[in-house]
Amino acid sequence: MGATSVDFTLASYTPPSSSEESGSGSSGGASISTKNGPQTNDGKVITAASMYLGDNSGYTTEKTINVRFATNNAALIALSTDATFADAAYEPAKTSYELTLPSAYGTYTVYAKLRSPEGGISVLSKKITYTTPKATGDTTDTPTDISSDTCVLKEGKPYKAGNATAVYYVTDSCTKRPFQTAERYFEYFLSWNAVTVVHAKVLGAVANDPAGYMPHGPLYTPLANTLIKATTDPKVYLFSGNTVHWIVSETIFNTLGYTWNKIEQISTSFFERFTRGEDLTQTHLRPNGTLIKYDYSPRVYRLNADPEDNTKQIKRWIHDKDTFISLHYRWQDIISVNEAETYPNGEEI
Repeated sequence: MGATSVDFTLASYTPPSSSEESGSGSSGGASISTKNGPQTNDGKVITAASMYLGDNSGYTTEKTINVRFATNNAALIALSTDATFADAAYEPAKTSYELTLPSAYGTYTVYAKLRSPEGGISVLSKKITYTTPKATGDTTDTPTDISSDTCVLKEGKPYKAGNATAVYYVTDSCTKRPFQTAERYFEYFLSWNAVTVVHAKVLGAVANDPAGYMPHGPLYTPLANTLIKATTDPKVYLFSGNTVHWIVSETIFNTLGYTWNKIEQISTSFFERFTRGEDLTQTHLRPNGTLIKYDYSPRVYRLNADPEDNTKQIKRWIHDKDTFISLHYRWQDIISVNEAETYPNGEEI
């Protein structure tokens, strides 16, 4: 896919504040996007006729590329592959620059921030794919050398090869795992636009992960009272709806009547979304706030920390239906417990 240049003159605009100076990425290799095209204080506008990356084909096999501007009247220019320009500094404006891309193969957006002598700002962007030698040519040829001290693809990103339908996730250990379903993909990413298309030989250079599947992702929210564990950690947790609780031993696990085949595998990044709650121990079997009932009685109780010893728990009877509803509880969240699981009675609710 080739990338073409676009001619434009930025519209009149009141110069933005510093918080508005960040750019936004383009959606395709053939476009240049602009943001906040300003009219500077003396009435002049920044004009940029075209921005070219490398040979303007949309691809490069070199990590360092040439960035050229056919026409511009900016005083300063900053270049970056980061839309926030966190790693960039202004340089005196000229027609040609050298820009080093990140080490991993993939598609990158190059951003150029142009600043007028009066402080007006505009941002241009264009995409380019950094790939292996021969990857843009005869697909029957083997790329010359794609080995590296670092992963050839970005860890934590999705990739697919050419017209293939399978999408893979590159792990932190530089292995790849397939997404089994679209639903599982969207537990990690919000849009198919996150997928980068690379040459089949490049994707093939990343070893298959021994697990062979993707666990639930960081955007997944289990039902309350679901058992979960990270694929890289033997610890099993109970998800209570807002918090996660470590079940400290197999004895506690069995006491609670859980079964191992009910455990859901999740990604380690899942834990970043939720608060770590109290551990489940012999004297603290269930999370505080758990709703329980016994088969022999219609009464519903809420577990709370014992006010005299917060390492222990008491049960508090929710006196009637109206109170239950007023507390915004749901009937499906009530857990039936074995009569051998006992708690001292606390004050009624």
